[in-house]
Amino acid sequence: MIEPAILTALRQRIDDANAPLASVVVRCQEQANRTIRNAERIVEHVGFAASKREAATASERLPLVMKAFERRAFDALSFADRRYAAKQFEHATPLQMQALLAVDPSRWETLASECFRRFEEFRGAKDYSGFVRLLKSAPADVAVLHGSHSVETMFSSDGPMRVAKSITAKDLCVARDALVALGFHPRWEYTAIALARWADAKASRAITLWDALVRDIQLQAMLLPPIKGVNRTWFSADPRPANYPLSKVAQAIFVAAIFRSNGLDRYWGELTEKLLASDFGDPRLVPISAGWKEMNASDPACYLWFLEFLVTQDLEVFFQHVMSDPRRDRFWRRYLQSIRRTVCVLDRDTHRSLTTKFGAADAALSGAMSRAKVFTTKRSGVHAFCLFFDRIVIVEFSEQGNAAYVYDRATFDRLFEGDLHVNQVANHNALKVKSSALGRVLHMGANWEDSAVGQLDALGVYLDRTR
Repeated sequence: MIEPAILTALRQRIDDANAPLASVVVRCQEQANRTIRNAERIVEHVGFAASKREAATASERLPLVMKAFERRAFDALSFADRRYAAKQFEHATPLQMQALLAVDPSRWETLASECFRRFEEFRGAKDYSGFVRLLKSAPADVAVLHGSHSVETMFSSDGPMRVAKSITAKDLCVARDALVALGFHPRWEYTAIALARWADAKASRAITLWDALVRDIQLQAMLLPPIKGVNRTWFSADPRPANYPLSKVAQAIFVAAIFRSNGLDRYWGELTEKLLASDFGDPRLVPISAGWKEMNASDPACYLWFLEFLVTQDLEVFFQHVMSDPRRDRFWRRYLQSIRRTVCVLDRDTHRSLTTKFGAADAALSGAMSRAKVFTTKRSGVHAFCLFFDRIVIVEFSEQGNAAYVYDRATFDRLFEGDLHVNQVANHNALKVKSSALGRVLHMGANWEDSAVGQLDALGVYLDRTR
């Protein structure tokens, strides 16, 4: 029988002999993890190709990884399956995700990247706070989580703003590069929102945002809404860079920043034209796009300012160019804060002649003409102008002395909105249904404006100065 002391000595010798081998194994595993993370960064840098493949097979892959989460058994998952699983913060619980990370620590960076990449979705996740606590325990080599801001700060509702405040750059391109240097990938939604917040904070100073946009297509992809229906950048025929998040939050913040930025007059016409051609579209058209809804929620003053600008354009076209009636023009400009939408409907000849007249000479009025509707009847001679308020719609007609018709909003939508939306209104008489109108606004007499103000007051529509 072997003495216990001899057994103990033998075990110690075996442990001593294995120690260098264990150290080598640990170092190999660490090197393997670093290699995997570097490979991940390369995949992201070339356009998130793996994410696109995952999206194509999500219906097959999600049940597989959810079964693995439920059983806490991940050995059967492939490399790609584990990568996909680490992105499922909206489906897995923090404890399930922690179990995956214990088996495969290389997935920490995948999880962190996905939370930044889909920041707004992450903020709305069922167990958002639990995942934030989990991210706090990430290893030190997930560097973006161990910078100058805590995990709680970065993932708070104003986290991107706090990060933006730490950027001291004086140029939009330099600010973007500073965020990237801190570990924030340019294809993350979080990075776009932080950069938009930086631009918004600097907009009123002597920093021109527009020039940086024109020369950098990556900034365009991060911050500007795409042109509707075509794959191109705002300022060239080059295709829009792929796989950048279409963050309505970042886009709304940044567009509002442009509205307030230095040198706006110089590029206002081009900005308006491209913005209306983007998937933001025209804020006066229904349904209102997600981009304008976001701006109205986050920066209502900027949204209303732009809406009033467009309405002013339409008023000018109708009352100064379609017809010459400066009194009606001045009257309705006193209600700009209450007007929600305007639609100009012209006969074909007038529409054609004004479109030719403005052409490239006046980008703003040319844009207004591009939004105008046309009567389907070949010759009408009388034009219509619809002013939408919260509860009523007023239809003005171009003939001198021709009374404006007042409709309840719901009645107008039922009778006319369908044809108006698809540009199929026959002529001005089609918009006159006296039996369905709440009343008419007459333009006769030296003081017709006073009477009209009284009528509108009774309908809950007030002059801007009394609001």
